[in-house]
Amino acid sequence: MNHTAGFDVAKDVLILLLKLLAMCGCLVAAMLVIFFVSHRFLGEYKFLFLLVNLAVGLGSFCALLYSMGMLKEEMQKIEKKHRPWLFDQLGNRK
Repeated sequence: MNHTAGFDVAKDVLILLLKLLAMCGCLVAAMLVIFFVSHRFLGEYKFLFLLVNLAVGLGSFCALLYSMGMLKEEMQKIEKKHRPWLFDQLGNRK
């Protein structure tokens, strides 16, 4: 194993974490925009305002679960790339 192998793994993991951070940032920005727009137009209708915010919260939770699944898949790809001896021919972990 050469000295750059550890750097390659760290670089791949850093890129993955930056992607995750960007996705979470976009999600938070979208939540804030929806919150303020719905407050502006539905502020006097408390029930509709709460309903919209509940839908945004549930959608955000689903997006969080999706991003965790994506993170797991990407980490497995990085592991297959840098440690191929841990996997059989079908790609399953030994």
